[in-house]
Amino acid sequence: MTLSIVIPLYNAGQTFSHCLDSIMRQIPPEGEVILVDDGSTDDTAARCDALAEDNHCVKVIHTPNGGPGAARNRGLEVATGEWIAFVDADDTCEDGYFVQLLEAADADLIIQGQEKHLRYEKADIPRAIAENALLEKGSPWGKLFRKRLIVEKGIRFPENYRYGEDTVFFLRYLGVCENIRCIGECGYRYAGAYGSGLSGKTHESLDLLYYVNDSLEAVQPFLENRDVARRHNAKCVFYVKRAWNNMHILGYDRSRRKAVVDYLRIHILPHLKLTGLNSRETLYLVLFHLAR
Repeated sequence: MTLSIVIPLYNAGQTFSHCLDSIMRQIPPEGEVILVDDGSTDDTAARCDALAEDNHCVKVIHTPNGGPGAARNRGLEVATGEWIAFVDADDTCEDGYFVQLLEAADADLIIQGQEKHLRYEKADIPRAIAENALLEKGSPWGKLFRKRLIVEKGIRFPENYRYGEDTVFFLRYLGVCENIRCIGECGYRYAGAYGSGLSGKTHESLDLLYYVNDSLEAVQPFLENRDVARRHNAKCVFYVKRAWNNMHILGYDRSRRKAVVDYLRIHILPHLKLTGLNSRETLYLVLFHLAR
């Protein structure tokens, strides 16, 4: 089995060495590392090029800054492995991480860090989502994806917004899987957000709503499971509330507020289930209806 490890990097000079050291010492013999420099303004690009000069298994792509989704898409375009693993430049992988994933690769999707060691066939995937809280684990790391399936189904990371695009990719991929495997080992060490200082960022309201809209579409195949439907509805309401708050925090003028409210009314509210919401959650949605 061949493996492509895709790493998007933006101004990762301070974390670059720690991340790459943890990967290079355990990369499989037929594996490749794809470094996508996403328009960095520090020394990330030079560090990538230097590593590629000394290691034949390392490929480097330099792109204008387009965000992590766009960077991962560029990596997927040049990946040659049968399997795809994603790593963020802030994070590290324990020794044996990739071996554990590849040894379990007898399904379309391998997911680490689960309490239950089970293989689910297509009819059982909605149950797998509910039992393993997969709606809350939509990041691309800690998983192994089949490259053929990504290409055949045309699955890509959204590039028109920079929040939640990884979750949308995961849900879209999950929707075309014939089977998935959950394993308990967890050798991925998550450190923080993509790039510098983004963890506390107040995201644009439309970015949040674009994410909600795409996730509503992507999760449709699994809504027969009531627990999945309930959890995802609650998650969407949470992001609608964030969009409302951010609209005011960022000081949107009348025209920008109208654009946000119109998008919500047309694309999102018709698909949200308002039953089971508490009075405060209902108020948020009413306010969105009334906002001008």
